[in-house]
Amino acid sequence: MPLWIRLSVRYLFQAKKRNRLVGAAVAAATLLLVLSMGLLQGVADRVVEVSSILGGGQVHVLGYLKNRRSFGTFAIDKRDEVMALAQRLVPDAFVDDRIRGLTGLSSNNSETTCIFYYGVDIAKDRGLAEVLVPAPRHEYVDGAGAEVVGDIERLREPHSVVIFAEQARKLGVDVNDTITLRVTATQAIESAVDATVVAVVRDVPDFSNFFCYSDKETARTLLTLQPTQTTIVGLRLPSIRRIDEAAATLREGFAAANWELSIPRSTQAIFKLWDAWSESWIGQRFEIGPWSNEMWWMDWRVHASKIILIVLTAMLCLVVGLGAISATTVAVRSRTVELGTLRALGISPAQLVGMVLLETALLAVMAVGLGAAVGLVIVAAVNGAGVTLANSTARYLLFGDTLHMAVSYGHLFFVLFLMVCITVAAALYPAAQAARIGPTDAMRDTF
Repeated sequence: MPLWIRLSVRYLFQAKKRNRLVGAAVAAATLLLVLSMGLLQGVADRVVEVSSILGGGQVHVLGYLKNRRSFGTFAIDKRDEVMALAQRLVPDAFVDDRIRGLTGLSSNNSETTCIFYYGVDIAKDRGLAEVLVPAPRHEYVDGAGAEVVGDIERLREPHSVVIFAEQARKLGVDVNDTITLRVTATQAIESAVDATVVAVVRDVPDFSNFFCYSDKETARTLLTLQPTQTTIVGLRLPSIRRIDEAAATLREGFAAANWELSIPRSTQAIFKLWDAWSESWIGQRFEIGPWSNEMWWMDWRVHASKIILIVLTAMLCLVVGLGAISATTVAVRSRTVELGTLRALGISPAQLVGMVLLETALLAVMAVGLGAAVGLVIVAAVNGAGVTLANSTARYLLFGDTLHMAVSYGHLFFVLFLMVCITVAAALYPAAQAARIGPTDAMRDTF
């Protein structure tokens, strides 16, 4: 092993005080970065998970059906054929359909408008019962206690509906009360159905105002659909990282099967329908895209998490870089005699630069590794403990009742590698100063 490499390793363990301070700073920055990444990634993943469960899937196949040029509705005419094709194209996905419409709710006391209405089969709809948690009565009935009444599983019953606590407060209803669901002018035939509130569930941020769920047959009756029809087919994937890939596969497969496709759009459902009305085609078309095309108002949470993480990473890397420059400069100045003596013994300037950079790199790798390891242990402990969020603001910001953290290891390794590179790059200037030290500098400092 060359002498300059052995010396850099030896100096790493000799300058214990300095290296402990620099290493602790780099490790602390790495720990903070891992925890921040875990928190923000956890929020982003939770948004995708909850939105896809409430909306019917991570990838949506939305159907438009027009019997005349200037009017149509959301419908898929050949439900079983479409679901079979989606399952064949993405075999490891869970494929299910929902009946969706834009409706209003009314009771004897009040009414609401612009409600996304979903007809579901609660026996098959994976995850819905986990997200729709029955709320204590005091959350929607003044003066009530903490007792929980109602059951999501009662959506198996005909003419049943589940609403959120905020909607129950506005309508002034309780479990087992009757409300009326009516379609709006977006459907070809106006109709209304009475349904029994079988459960009032806890509010979910950004969904509670305008989502409700009923059994599928009630929805079919309300929207005047045939038994072979539905409105939207959703796919649940084993990994949310494959959403764009699955959507592209479906678009290619549907086009190859000679189905007409519309351009995916991230906007309100009513605007999509109006755009379809303005087009001259007649028949069946499909729009295939990720969950965010249908849940367009939720995408800001995912983007906000990414932006915050990028800004935080940049700030921490800047702090680490400035710290590395300062510490390495001090180390070089304090070792002028040693470095000058090495120059006198025949060590070249390039080898001195390599010695300083190697020492910094080894220190950075150990510190970053330690900080990352501690951070991952904390993330696992937090997820295992199931920390409950008591504050309503925290539940809104973190999008859930419990604190959930997640780490994308690909992103983590990239960021850790970046921190090591920045630490080493920050040592370039002090290393260049070390290369300019000669034997005369060592003699001057000695005497």
